[in-house]
Amino acid sequence: MSGSQDALAKLRATVSTAVSRGQQAAAKAREHGERFRSDNRALAEKVDRRAATPKRDELTSQELLAQTAAFREGAGLSVPTHPSGEELLADAQKVEEADRAKPVPFRKAHSPAGLTTYGDDEDDDFSQERILG
Repeated sequence: MSGSQDALAKLRATVSTAVSRGQQAAAKAREHGERFRSDNRALAEKVDRRAATPKRDELTSQELLAQTAAFREGAGLSVPTHPSGEELLADAQKVEEADRAKPVPFRKAHSPAGLTTYGDDEDDDFSQERILG
């Protein structure tokens, strides 16, 4: 092969490698973007069902929400409406208070010696048998 043919073959190989890497990067970016959108959809559905329990430090500021809505409107995209963070916090607090108000189920106590008592009758209590024996 002549020098020009070698240079052309080397150029083609370099371009082919670059195109392959570009295609791989684009596929990886599409996959990452789809996973991100899927996670966002799942979170939005969870918020709409009021199943999300955010913490105060996780809430998005009202200023950022307004900027996001303005950007989406400017780009011709829909602006979904979800419950505000304060509403979700209030709902979560109500659920937590309701859970606290529920009585704790009775559990059978253990004897002072650390042994489980048997039966409900005083005559059936063998927890002190070490002392008696």
